[in-house]
Amino acid sequence: MLRFIHCADLHFDRTFEGLHLITQVKELPLANNQVLEKIVTLALNEQVDFLVFAGDIFHQNRPSLKTQHQFFKQINRLKEQDIPVYMIFGNHDYFEKERYWFDFPENIHLFTEEKVRTIHGKNKTGESYAISGFSYQHPWITTSKVSEFPKKAATYHIGMYHGDSNGERFAPFQIQEMKQKNYDYWALGHIHVPTVLSKMPPIIYPGTPQGHTQKEKETGVQLVTLDGMKVHYETKKVAAVTWEDYELSLLGIKSRKDALEAMKAFFQTS
Repeated sequence: MLRFIHCADLHFDRTFEGLHLITQVKELPLANNQVLEKIVTLALNEQVDFLVFAGDIFHQNRPSLKTQHQFFKQINRLKEQDIPVYMIFGNHDYFEKERYWFDFPENIHLFTEEKVRTIHGKNKTGESYAISGFSYQHPWITTSKVSEFPKKAATYHIGMYHGDSNGERFAPFQIQEMKQKNYDYWALGHIHVPTVLSKMPPIIYPGTPQGHTQKEKETGVQLVTLDGMKVHYETKKVAAVTWEDYELSLLGIKSRKDALEAMKAFFQTS
């Protein structure tokens, strides 16, 4: 049996859009740290074999020293428990080695090239697995990478792919071509809405763990269990800030000031 967490599009250093008027705006950057901390805590509590980060973990390819330090601090919590992390870079955080001032923790296995490569491993119970993937080295990749992925080569084989089946600039792919590889799971990234493209085998976008705009209401990571021919995946919520819709009648309101006061009163009593 193999258990892991599939995370993508964390955008760890991204700001929140449309919230500049709220009084807690200065506290919002802390939410990104809280999300990553919750992901790591989930991994520790569930005693997973590893984590996969399927691209755009950072919002840009030049993460600040502070951002790098905060990220590595959480990853080191996994290192202390011998939990590896497999990480590819997407179109936002496309890989350039000179951008990183610190060495990545030893438990992170990086895919840094646009050429697909495969990493083999074994979990603590001796189950063998293989993880194949590639990273962006530029803001876009206009060709499919699926043909570069090898056929299944271990008891469990996982593909990591950051791309868009309906696009042209972000490693476009065909679902049927992925299925022909006979993998046990495809860990996708790029689309921020949780989306299951296929159930057998699972070809899944987990969505972003933390919504940074009002359009990103559905969020999470996938907790995946592979047990022989059986597969189980479950969405786990880890967001520190949630976006919700409310309805408020402004019937009889005649000015913007009165409308604002009505909205304040509404949320104070909600």
